[in-house]
Formats: sequence, C-alpha cells, structure tokens
Amino acid sequence: MERNTGIVSFIFYLNRQKTFTMSWTRSLLFFLATLSSTVQGQTGDLPCVCSPTTFTFKLNFNTVCPGTVDKNEGISGIECFGIPIDTDDIVPVKAELIQVIESNIGLQNIAIRDYDGPFFDGEEVTYASVSTGDLTRPDEVPGSIQINLRLRNAEDAIILYAFTARYTNNCDFTPVFEEGDVLGPIILSSFSPARPKYCPAVPTIFPVSSPPSSAAPVSDPPVSDPPVSDPPV
Repeated sequence: MERNTGIVSFIFYLNRQKTFTMSWTRSLLFFLATLSSTVQGQTGDLPCVCSPTTFTFKLNFNTVCPGTVDKNEGISGIECFGIPIDTDDIVPVKAELIQVIESNIGLQNIAIRDYDGPFFDGEEVTYASVSTGDLTRPDEVPGSIQINLRLRNAEDAIILYAFTARYTNNCDFTPVFEEGDVLGPIILSSFSPARPKYCPAVPTIFPVSSPPSSAAPVSDPPVSDPPVSDPPV
C-alpha cells in the first residue's frame, strides 16, 4: 500500500505545474501530519467503521469550498480547497476526472477509483467503500476519504479541487455525514449506512410497524319491495 493520501499527489502535480506556492505546500503538509487521530473503539480485533458503505456524489458547480461538513464525533478533520491553474475564472463547466481515495488509519491508500469524464453539472457517480467487503486486518479499515476533481472552465483552463475527511472510528457515532452535505463543488446526495458488523451504533434490528388493520366493509341491508296487494273487486 502506498503512503500517499492524494493530497501529496496534488502537491506533486501542482509543483509540476509551477503554480503551487510554498505556503500552500506547508499548510497542506501540516494538515496531513495532523490528520492522524486516536482510534476510539474496536469491534473484536478491528477498529470500528461507522462511515458509509456507499457514497453518491453529485456535481454542483454553484458550490465551492469550504462546504458544509463540520467536525463531529465521527470526523476529526476536514480539508477542502480549490486551485485554478493559470486562470481567474473559477466557474467550471465540466469535470474531466473525479477521483475517490480511501486511506487507512495510518494514512496508507487502500482504495483509489478514477471516474473519467466528461461529467457535467448535476451528474452523479457512486463509490463503494472497502467496508462493503470483509475486513480482516486493522490496516484495511478506512480512516479517511478524499475526493479529487479536475475541472475545466469555459476557457478550458484547469481548476483542481480536493476534499478530505478524516474519521475518528468512534464506535458510538453514526452517520458521520448527512445527506445534502456540500463538499466543495460536489454534494453528497445519498449514502448507505455503515454495517452493524463493524459499527455497534448501527441497529441490527429495525422496528417493524404493523400494517393498519382495516375494518370489514359495512354493506347496507338489502331493500325489500313492499308487498303488492290485489286490486279491489
């Protein structure tokens, strides 16, 4: 597994573009170093995984960083930034790449998925976490998720975005996100809950409501015709 959370990849890419200042580099590396957090609980021999099992991300070019996600008992750190490359126009018209990276608690990449565009405003992609499968070792447990975007504006100039959330792996808190959360120019439109196997906070039995009982239909009593008498003679 590669010890590189995607932020470092962004640093290398932007350094090659010769547009990344030392102040940006220092701030991102500082954030990367402070992302590590204490694991707050375990299920058996594994840290808890109370983050979603699937994520559906929807492009929204009307929203930007920092977004609406805050730290909570399930998220210890958030980073969101966008960098235009040789342009002042920060309004994208399409995404040519959406990349999702999951890293473990030790900041090693455990899954990378690229979605090649073009994608346009309002389009969605769905990502399935490694936690949808069987986890057998602590270094397979998700500790963070990052979404990288390579966008193009109307002039075809590049705009880069990255959003990262670092999990606490708290056994007693879920969900860590909310539907509709803004993550820069994307929205978390929906997600699937964590698995009870790895997150004790997820109920294993959901209450089932009884269907409403319906009363038997009441029919009107039959109407009988009045007796017909013989006419008088």
